[in-house]
Amino acid sequence: MMGKPRIIVQSKDDDETFCWASDGWHDVKSYGDPKSDALYRKAQAAVKAAKNVVDAIRLLREAGFTVVRKGEE
Repeated sequence: MMGKPRIIVQSKDDDETFCWASDGWHDVKSYGDPKSDALYRKAQAAVKAAKNVVDAIRLLREAGFTVVRKGEE
């Protein structure tokens, strides 16, 4: 994997829930891979700690992810 792992955010700023997808680093083929699993846990921790969608995006970026919004990818 080159560069920062990307996350595609599917939620709007005012949504009550945060919906996201990994971009090529955590899929069916990589489940169980230590690097993929570590990134997934890191992303989940950032999302869980967030107060809202905007905060989740900020925390994900601070955790080292590149974050794009759906439609921007």
